[in-house]
Amino acid sequence: MEKNIFSKNQIFLDIKLNTQKEVFEFISAKAFELGIVSNQEALVTGFKNRETEGTTGFEDGFAIPHARIKEINKSACIFVKLEKEIEWDSLDGKPIKYIFALIVLENENDKYLSILSEFSTKLLNEEFKLGIKNSKSKTDILDTFELKSQKVKNENLTKNKIRVVGISACPTGVAHTYMAREALLKAGQNLGWDIKMETQGQKGQEFKLTEEDIKQADIVFLAVDISVDKSRFNGKKIYHVSTKKALRNAEQELQNSIKEGFIFTNDSKNKTFDVKNKNKQSIVQHLMAGISYMIPFIVFAGLTSAIVAGIANAAKVTLTADSTGWIKFMWHLNEFSNIGFSVMMAIAGAYIANSIAGRAAIAPAFILTMIGNNPGLVWQGYFQNILVEGQNGSMVSINSVMQPLNIFGAIIFGLSVGYTVQWINTKWKIHQYIQPIMPIIIIPVFLTLFFAIIWMFTFGPLIGIAIGYLYTGILSLENAGVGMILVGLVLGLLSGVDMGGPINKIASFGATAMIPVDGGLAMGCAAAAFAVAPLGAGISTMLFRTTFKEDKELGINATVLGVMGVSESAIPFAIKYKWAAIIPNIICSGIAGMIAGAFMVQGHVGAWGGPIIAIFAGVTDKSGNFIGILWYLIAISIGVICHIILFRILVEIQSKGKISKDSFKSIFKENKKLNTNKKNSKA
Repeated sequence: MEKNIFSKNQIFLDIKLNTQKEVFEFISAKAFELGIVSNQEALVTGFKNRETEGTTGFEDGFAIPHARIKEINKSACIFVKLEKEIEWDSLDGKPIKYIFALIVLENENDKYLSILSEFSTKLLNEEFKLGIKNSKSKTDILDTFELKSQKVKNENLTKNKIRVVGISACPTGVAHTYMAREALLKAGQNLGWDIKMETQGQKGQEFKLTEEDIKQADIVFLAVDISVDKSRFNGKKIYHVSTKKALRNAEQELQNSIKEGFIFTNDSKNKTFDVKNKNKQSIVQHLMAGISYMIPFIVFAGLTSAIVAGIANAAKVTLTADSTGWIKFMWHLNEFSNIGFSVMMAIAGAYIANSIAGRAAIAPAFILTMIGNNPGLVWQGYFQNILVEGQNGSMVSINSVMQPLNIFGAIIFGLSVGYTVQWINTKWKIHQYIQPIMPIIIIPVFLTLFFAIIWMFTFGPLIGIAIGYLYTGILSLENAGVGMILVGLVLGLLSGVDMGGPINKIASFGATAMIPVDGGLAMGCAAAAFAVAPLGAGISTMLFRTTFKEDKELGINATVLGVMGVSESAIPFAIKYKWAAIIPNIICSGIAGMIAGAFMVQGHVGAWGGPIIAIFAGVTDKSGNFIGILWYLIAISIGVICHIILFRILVEIQSKGKISKDSFKSIFKENKKLNTNKKNSKA
């Protein structure tokens, strides 16, 4: 135990309190009386703010609320034993009776982690908890600490120290991947656990787990949104959550892993890892896996195509195979980009199937998605005599109405092939002599032909026609007077809802699917919206440094990643400030998307946005001119400015319960006052 932080006059037994709020107020009052803090209300707020990041209620009736604020005079611990249990949102869902409140100086980070780790590990020891529960006096409480301290410490360092290894991975392999790792490492440090996390992101495997790491681990913790190879964890206890859950409640999920993990075996039935809400989440997980492999292809194709088109428009030249000199070179670059466009959807379909059933499903899904994206080639000569109503009301051949499936084809064939191959691998009884040729001959050849024939002559034409009419309807809306403004507003609102989550992905990949159809008009709206939440929150911490003094590092991270178009970097603000951050995220992302739509900005890089793509000429106007970069940056800037203003006002309302005329004025004087204080201190 840290010296001088716990004494008899900081122990309070059989106190009658009814709510968590009353507990915080009682502890804060006692801390003020004892000279531990200089501001009673500030400590109450500190405790409440910590609870917004995740519950401090443990199990068996224990809680460890803690606060680090500038008004603390000295680090201390206050213990309260309640007369009766109260509700607290604990890990086991049971009420709380025994409370260790940790009050630590703001600048003592090492001491804070040390104290929190010690208390957390004590609460893993049944003898310690039993000693506290059976204590009748303040002396009993102190004796429990002093007599048990060495034993708890020794057990923590030896047999009771929990060893965890794991993997973090998100669909894009950027923000969530590394943020989840950091959250779990910090949570492990707080709990006194030994944790090692491997990341599988855009850089590949980092912080790689060794065989010895895995062998010694008590639990394998998977914080992943995509499928990962689990064969090396055969025989180990595995627990799986999404990266978002790991970010929101890292300590709680680590605790849950011990109780809810299960032994993984490497047989065929366990190759696909399922989670809670299996049918819904596993499908999303497979879709995200396929999309993550597609992103590098669409980034290459989109940026290259945009740069070439912009240069050609500026020079007023037409790129053809018969061109000469630099124009011929630009034509070749454009052809290179077309290769990326031609295979990117097939890559997505292939790796959706791979996520479900492994390598054997890659070839069939790839080939079938390519078929779905070349309707003219597939159905040429079959349906030319069948007439349907065209765009202008005249009767036209069905072949002219059918459209490429784009992302729909990747989803249809990725899922259907993946689950079919999984069914074959797990349900069919295949002779041992046939098994070796199943993944290299039988499945790639016969399964591909089977699906191709069914697709061509049954539901394929119907889906092709339906998508053709869908594209026609969307284009009609985009070309209407206020059509693009409405499209931009809707895409922007969706983009700001969950910062890289499923709803954000619907907007992202829906706009991506439209790139071949509308030239990127929908994508331009979504791309402008992606950066608003992180940039708005990040810049707010720089402008209002007094209000957001504890969020400096979060603000820098959010600003840098916001420039890169990574929406996920706004998540910590949504976790901490909840509706005060989420409301401006949604509204102001919608504003940015709406303005980009009004300017007819075209985004040429699918599933990505932010100022970074403008720097690389990834946006133009509808005519392909680089003036679109200016309109794009204006749309982002207006959205961010609105976000900063709204976010700051809502934080004021959240902290004080209302906003008066005087407090409204003080918001915008805050930065001026800060600068004045700096000048005076220099003088």
